Amino acid sequence: MLSLYNTLTRKKDEFTVPEGEPVKIYSCGPTVYNFAHIGNLRTFLFNDVLARYLRYKGYETHQVMNITDVDDKTIAGAASEGVSLTDFTRKWEAVFFEDLQALRIEPAWKYPRATEHIAQMIDIVQTLIEKGHAYEREGNVYFDISSWPKYGKLSGTDVTQDADSAFSRIEADEYDRETIRDFGLWKAAKEGEPTWESPWGPGRPGWHIECSALSMEYLGETLDVHTGAVDLVFPHHENEIAQSEAATGK
Repeated sequence: MLSLYNTLTRKKDEFTVPEGEPVKIYSCGPTVYNFAHIGNLRTFLFNDVLARYLRYKGYETHQVMNITDVDDKTIAGAASEGVSLTDFTRKWEAVFFEDLQALRIEPAWKYPRATEHIAQMIDIVQTLIEKGHAYEREGNVYFDISSWPKYGKLSGTDVTQDADSAFSRIEADEYDRETIRDFGLWKAAKEGEPTWESPWGPGRPGWHIECSALSMEYLGETLDVHTGAVDLVFPHHENEIAQSEAATGK
């Protein structure tokens, strides 16, 4: 029997997958705007050890690791160097893979880039709006946390008791959210930023929706294992669970 510690249940749970099915692993990958630090690399090394061990135990693994190549940090970095977002992120993406090779980390099954899956992100956001879990404000779209009573189940965050301080560090923006607890799914265009067309006007995706779209595109609507650094449990993974389950009902 194989047991893995489960952040959701806060205990070791028996790990099983249907016989003959690959283990579907989604691993939060790098934001390619600078060198990965030792903490980042520790996480990527853990991902590799886990996948190797599962293969050693006889499982086939389908591990997807995203490349975040559009967010506040990558946009700011490209602007500071006076280059395109693509040129900037491809440079740091190459550095990331050089680091993985130096650590002898075996390649994941797929490394999808966020910028190449904008359509999939828009589809999920549209679904969330249609199901009453998201709303639009002046070209921005937000997830309505009040529509999802299970919010907080991963991190233990209680949104009903003095939670504003916990949420205040998430997105210090000027957008017109109904409450600070709601998080961005789509951001309206700003001058000088890369944009894509959407039903809500030109803009770009929020950070959290990227992982939901990429995991669903390559692994389907459910996963066996989701890995990532501990500092991503809240708000990133918490938001990821909320928007994914709200969109799929699974």
